[in-house]
Amino acid sequence: MKNIAYEGRLFLISAVQFMPDATAMGFGEIIDQATGKRKLPGWPSADDNCINGGSVIIDPYGEIIAGPLLGQEGLLTAEINTDLIAEARFDLDPVGHYARGDVFQLTVNERSHDVKFTK
Repeated sequence: MKNIAYEGRLFLISAVQFMPDATAMGFGEIIDQATGKRKLPGWPSADDNCINGGSVIIDPYGEIIAGPLLGQEGLLTAEINTDLIAEARFDLDPVGHYARGDVFQLTVNERSHDVKFTK
């Protein structure tokens, strides 16, 4: 996720689901009648979370500013400075320089060519 924020020079918010163990959710087969403990088929342990979360907020320089939130329900918040987006794009503009005809030119050879395949 950090590389996506860094390469795009944007704030990234990744919201990942948290789902506790099968007993808390009421899923799976009961493995202990006395406690009602449940386990998902093929799951390594009855105590493992089904989905462990991992929500995170990342700034345009790839720095984590909130999270990751693992193993629990919760709400991530962060104050963001939108001026960082423009600032970060001064040193890397992933799309802008391609729009400058004086700097970048693409030439395509559209003539057909014979193709030979060899083993």
